[in-house]
Amino acid sequence: MTTATSLVADTEWRAHAAALAAIVAEVADPRWAEAFAVVPRHVFVPRFFRRDAAGDLVAIEGSDPAQRAQWLEEVYSDTALTTQLGQIDPGNTLRPLTISASSSTKPTLMARMLTDLNAHPGHRVLEIGTGTGYNAALLCHRLHDGHVHSVDIHPELVTVAHARLVSLGYHPRLSCLDGAHGWAEHALYDRIIVTCGISTIPYPWVAQTRPGGLILTEALAGGHGMLARLTVADDGTACGHFLDYPGLFMTLRQTPHRIARPAELPPEQLHGARHASTTLDPAVLADPAFAFFCQLHLGSGRSNHHVVEGATKATVVAHDGSWAQTTSGTHGVLVTFDGTHNPWQTVETAHHTWTQLGRPRPCAFGLTVTPHQQHAWYQHPTSDWTHPLT
Repeated sequence: MTTATSLVADTEWRAHAAALAAIVAEVADPRWAEAFAVVPRHVFVPRFFRRDAAGDLVAIEGSDPAQRAQWLEEVYSDTALTTQLGQIDPGNTLRPLTISASSSTKPTLMARMLTDLNAHPGHRVLEIGTGTGYNAALLCHRLHDGHVHSVDIHPELVTVAHARLVSLGYHPRLSCLDGAHGWAEHALYDRIIVTCGISTIPYPWVAQTRPGGLILTEALAGGHGMLARLTVADDGTACGHFLDYPGLFMTLRQTPHRIARPAELPPEQLHGARHASTTLDPAVLADPAFAFFCQLHLGSGRSNHHVVEGATKATVVAHDGSWAQTTSGTHGVLVTFDGTHNPWQTVETAHHTWTQLGRPRPCAFGLTVTPHQQHAWYQHPTSDWTHPLT
């Protein structure tokens, strides 16, 4: 295992960490900012990957004297750093695509989440998504080691994170498990914090949280989810508002090496496509508030947009694989679609409802989870407007 413990003098990394902690203090509880000043991030990120001018992912190694200064500066910057690569391999459809498979989360996002988690010494915490182990180290710094539990689907990540944590004197409980199932062996937990995206809340998380406990997770995988903070009730339900910031995490993996593919349009499917027109400007998906609301309706589907020669094009993929793509032309916007239905109609319906509601921000909505179903609501759990997520 590559280790960064001996690469940096104690006084040197502490100066960098103090500068990072000052940035964190602007958005987080001072007690968590202090943790960022004390816990060495470089131990958990001995190397990371960044894209070069050609767009290729290249490694930046702390052990390389030529890269050391750049490595240390970026490790202690307020930046998410790719730490593991993976491939999206759709068989014969497209060429394999190398993407980030794991990363060290942006520190200010980590700090905001830890603040919103509202965990205190004595609380038992379960982290879904061990990753590098850096977040577990921050939790250990403020909470008793024996109260910190963390799981990840990837065995190598868990092994390496464990070694790094032990090297710093931290001894949380770690295990290689499917995070969707939680970790029943050590339940009940006071807090569960999730660092991956999901379409619906796995009920084991609710069942493994004590009444009054909190679950902090990014809900609505698909690129447009938001963090949600749910409180578990005595009756086995969980309820709470979405927060007003995203995690932008990768989708929860069910196996170590299977990575969800972003919404895209397989070229060979164009041969059987149908066409329609729309009066809705695809640029509406550039508004994060609407993109979030649209994701409520798409569920495990996805949408994205990009600008080509000044015109916005959108792609929507429904949960069943049906897809739609917009193209701006001289006579308006053309929708090309295939599958069981035209998913662009879902976008149109969502936009109409969102406009009727007054174009609200994500924090105006909330989520209720029961053993059998879960749904989003507007402003209050007893609102007239609800939308099922299952």
